[in-house]
Amino acid sequence: MDMITSIDNAIFGFFESLNSGLADVFFKFFTYLGNAGIVWIAAGILMLFFRKTRSLGCCMLVCLALTFIANDLIIKPIVHRARPFIADPTIRLIISAPAGHSFPSGHTAAAFSCATVIFIQHKKAGLGAFLLAALIGASRIYLFVHYPTDVFCGAVIGIICGIVFSKLYLFIQDKIIEKINSAAGVQGKDK
Repeated sequence: MDMITSIDNAIFGFFESLNSGLADVFFKFFTYLGNAGIVWIAAGILMLFFRKTRSLGCCMLVCLALTFIANDLIIKPIVHRARPFIADPTIRLIISAPAGHSFPSGHTAAAFSCATVIFIQHKKAGLGAFLLAALIGASRIYLFVHYPTDVFCGAVIGIICGIVFSKLYLFIQDKIIEKINSAAGVQGKDK
């Protein structure tokens, strides 16, 4: 545990060295984008309106919901880790104190889950989504609302959820389309 604390403290030290008014605005912006998965929910809903992206949007929204259940409703209550500003009351927050447990980062899990789903279906857009996910995760460390290990594990959980739920979604979708096509083929022969 001492080694994990040392790693967390070293990374916190790096982020503290970035401390400036401009960095405050920069990282607050990315944290706010990640609040309640709003940027991913908005992107998913927007994709539903276009035939070409409808499947991706639906997959993102389903994956986001399942990642929330796995991360925030199952893992967080089991681990029950206090946030950095709770463990060290000398930390001065520049955003409103978030509720709930620290490990793993929900912002980061959601971001990496959606970025993974996008990457699986569209590589170029996925790279941009991973950059956004990394900035959202980094913002949580900079703002002292998560330990670096919370963010790292949130990213790992998000990627795993993104892969598993995306593959499951695509498998189910293919089976449904196969059944629809099969039913349409049978009906066409009866005419």
